[in-house]
Amino acid sequence: METPALLIQSAYDHWSMENILGVTCYSNTKSPYSIANCNDSSMEVINDYRDKSKEAIYEMIKRKPNTGAWTPSCIQHGFTTASSFNDPKFKVPGGTGKMMMEK
Repeated sequence: METPALLIQSAYDHWSMENILGVTCYSNTKSPYSIANCNDSSMEVINDYRDKSKEAIYEMIKRKPNTGAWTPSCIQHGFTTASSFNDPKFKVPGGTGKMMMEK
């Protein structure tokens, strides 16, 4: 049996938006980041990328059934390599009161 895996990827990852898509309309005046100021054409590019990423994740899960995914609809980048991994502001899934590092 294969070892289970968990993919963690933000649906609106700000690093991907800037470095892959070239979209820089996000702001970080209120942590975490926000895409509230993005115009319609930027949002179309962002949402297309999100949809294609979701399709790729679903395909991976179909091919490797022991794989799970958590793709929150925010633009935080690097959940497992930043302080957000154990930051009480990022309790997931919503309403559980648990941080990502907790089982």
